[in-house]
Amino acid sequence: MTGGGSGPSSPMRRGARRAWKHPARQTAQNYAMRLTPLRWLARYFHQTGAMEAPDIVVDRAVRVVEAARIGATPIAGARLVEIGPGHSLGIALSLLLAGASRVDAVDTVRYAASQPEPRSFTELWRRITEAGLVDPTAMADPDAELARALARLDYRVVDGRERWPFPEQSKDIVYSFSVLEHVHDPRELLEESARVLRPAGLSIHTIDLRDHYNLGPGENWLEFLAFDDRQWDRMTSARSAWCNRMRAPELRALFADLFELVEFTEHKDDLPTGFDRRRVASRFRGFALDDLSVSSVSVVGRRRE
Repeated sequence: MTGGGSGPSSPMRRGARRAWKHPARQTAQNYAMRLTPLRWLARYFHQTGAMEAPDIVVDRAVRVVEAARIGATPIAGARLVEIGPGHSLGIALSLLLAGASRVDAVDTVRYAASQPEPRSFTELWRRITEAGLVDPTAMADPDAELARALARLDYRVVDGRERWPFPEQSKDIVYSFSVLEHVHDPRELLEESARVLRPAGLSIHTIDLRDHYNLGPGENWLEFLAFDDRQWDRMTSARSAWCNRMRAPELRALFADLFELVEFTEHKDDLPTGFDRRRVASRFRGFALDDLSVSSVSVVGRRRE
């Protein structure tokens, strides 16, 4: 027989969960992350999404290929920049195998190996061929093809406050996945993207608008809207899942100001159980419920000529 206090929804567990998610505990953890040893330890164990999952990697590479086609910029021969690849360079490698001439991947923190081994991408190769990104009959030696592709991939750490080390109008496509929501000044980053893009070059992004601390089943993925900016920064500014909390209308206006909008697709979910419109901070009270239900956006912007 199970005791009344040990079930998955027991008062004891609910109380422990509330204590764990309490703003005071999160603020204390945030300040602890400012200590160099703890910060480096957190980075060591931090996993940047599901980037080691070949299916997700290939799906995202296909998304870039399709968005490039919509924007009239074929991948074949294109020069690309990936923002925030994290632990895996699989998307960049997939696009190189699909015909891109070069990919420069930039991060503000080093996660991936600078010189990955071709054999570590054997499973990814299989998924890429299944997705039709490459023609396996034209590539008799996968290891050699992987090595040649990796030779055209450069992964580097950049200072997020400085310009990228690329000349103006030298790139065809800049892309990212689940990165811009973590950027403190998205306008500055997108302006830098526009600087390095050639006229009519493409800025392709998927942006997750959910609370990254509440992504589990049944969680309130709008919980972070309850805090004003000062309290939110006190709780999360030094932690990896900090989000700028921009909503879809703000992102649309930003992209439209800097680029010609080719595509702006809103992906909506049901408002989460437990979400209370009356509890949102003043910054978010002007948004309609329809806007707040947007959980992610996919954007293709074209640099104006």
